[in-house]
This record gives sequence, C-alpha cells and structure tokens, in this order.
Amino acid sequence: AALLGAILLSLLSLPVPPNYTAVYDVSLVLLAFPLLLWLGASSTPIRPIAAVCSWLGEISYAVYVLHMPMILAIGMLHTPRNPLWQLVVIAAAAYFATRFFDRPVRRWLVAWLGVAHDARPVRRMSGIS
Repeated sequence: AALLGAILLSLLSLPVPPNYTAVYDVSLVLLAFPLLLWLGASSTPIRPIAAVCSWLGEISYAVYVLHMPMILAIGMLHTPRNPLWQLVVIAAAAYFATRFFDRPVRRWLVAWLGVAHDARPVRRMSGIS
C-alpha cells in the first residue's frame, strides 16, 4: 500500500501537457483521489508517523481556511516564492489558529450550548443500513 501511495503521489507531480488537462483532472477526481483516500483510510501508520498524521489532521481545517490568504499575503511581501517556506509558514499559522482560536472557541461553544462534545467517529447503528 505504501508503494502504491508513493507511486500515485509521484505521478501527481508530473507536468501535464495543456491539451490533456481535462482528462488529467477527471482521472484525478475519479481514480487517483479515491484511491489515495482508500489507501489512507485502510492503513495504520507506525508510531512516529502516526503522531505527524494526528497533528496534520488536527490543523487540517485551519490549513484549509488559511492557505489562500497566507499565499496571497506572502506574495504581497515580495518574498521569494519558495513552496517549502510557504508550507512552513502556513503550517505554523494553522497550528496557532487551531491552538489559540479554534480550540478555545469550540470549548466555549460546547459549554455555552450545554452539549456534550464527543470527537470520536460515529459508529453505524445496528439494524440501520
């Protein structure tokens, strides 16, 4: 599974000729992304990698929310467009947003609404298909 995932990820980094972008995009949506999702969901990472995966999952929503504003802000600063530097800046901003905004707001909302917060995955109820 790891080899297949590595092959898929390396294929995603290859340049695509302009006249094949539509076929490439459809292939990604219908084949590559579901396969990557299945590989990720069906694998169990070793302990050091599991910690990194857990941290990435924790900051993923903040990365989703912040990546474009951060890329635009970095571009406005007229800094070199180094993707690794951008990744580090976005990950750091996402961590701080999660740590100092998202978690406290979530705790406050749970207390204010008086609901129990359970972050465990929902289990399928027996007898319901």
